[in-house]
Amino acid sequence: KQSGVAREDIILATKVCGYNDRINWVREAGAPTRVTKAQVLESVEKSLARLGTEYIDLLQIHWPDRYVSLFGAEAYDEANQRDDDVSFEEQLEAFAELQKKGLVRHFGVSNETSFGVMSFVRAAEEKGLPRIISIQNSYSLLVRTAFETDLAEVCCRKHADVGLLAYSPLAGGVLSGKYLDAEPPAGARLNLFPGYMGRYRNSAS
Repeated sequence: KQSGVAREDIILATKVCGYNDRINWVREAGAPTRVTKAQVLESVEKSLARLGTEYIDLLQIHWPDRYVSLFGAEAYDEANQRDDDVSFEEQLEAFAELQKKGLVRHFGVSNETSFGVMSFVRAAEEKGLPRIISIQNSYSLLVRTAFETDLAEVCCRKHADVGLLAYSPLAGGVLSGKYLDAEPPAGARLNLFPGYMGRYRNSAS
């Protein structure tokens, strides 16, 4: 508001947490965070208050409610599946209610897979619910195969028509070159947190 820029000239995006049984400070009921209709509505209500705006241009699910292999984890393991996943339909029903109220204009996903994208698209088509328009996944010169060899086909205009909003384009700072020195900057986050983003720091590339 203090910038003097009109609200309609700003594209404002935010996210809602996926499943996590350790995050206990963002929901009134505590942990776990889920993508249930009730939690999505609560999340948006609080985001609108914090952001001081009447609507959000793009709301994305930060990571899926169901089990997926996230953030550089090992290969997908069926043994980690849960029986209480929030359905794709319920998540889209929350989106529909927010859209009807004029609180959110568009919806997207993040850290999602081809199965997830296609399941959201199919549920939207079958039930007449809002379609997702974006996917925010890690994409850089070091982390690109998953998107280019799989998700790119799903997300192209001819199929799901879901745009990529890449995150970590510099692979956590690795591609900036600052970690090539014998003594990288002491305050660099990969030095402050040695186990952080190992998929970048220890990349075979």
